[in-house]
Order: sequence, then structure tokens, then C-alpha cells
Amino acid sequence: MCIGVIFINDIRASKPLRQLHAHVDEVSSLKLTNDGRLISVGKDHSFKVFNLSGQELFQIILSEAYWYNYHYYIFVFFPKFY
Repeated sequence: MCIGVIFINDIRASKPLRQLHAHVDEVSSLKLTNDGRLISVGKDHSFKVFNLSGQELFQIILSEAYWYNYHYYIFVFFPKFY
């Protein structure tokens, strides 16, 4: 099992393009933005932003107190991604 890995596939060619080892625990949500960035949120209390070539642009690790409201923080602090 590949916990914390994001697979990016070419659907037309039916082949994998790359794997992003994004989190040390499960990935709980993904968002592809209009400007070609991928936001991933993991159960390891972090969210990361990647470009489509797989380069990690930045990450934020939330404390336990804020973790349960992580979607709120993504919307408030990074509204340009939505």
C-alpha cells in the first residue's frame, strides 16, 4: 500500500507520469487549481502545494488545535488557489 503518495497519470495514454511522496500518513484531500498547482492535505497535519512537474512549492504544518479546521485555513490564507 502507498500511504501518502499521490499518483499523477496520463489518462489518454493510460500510463503513470509521476508519484509524489507527499505525506507520511494518508492524503485526505486534493485540489487542482486553475493555475496548475496541486494542493494536498494529509492526515499528518500538513498541507503542501506542488506544481505539476512534482516540485514542492511550500508546506504548512498545523498544530493539533487547528487541524480539524484545516479547510478554513486554506480558504482564508490562500484564496487565490480557489
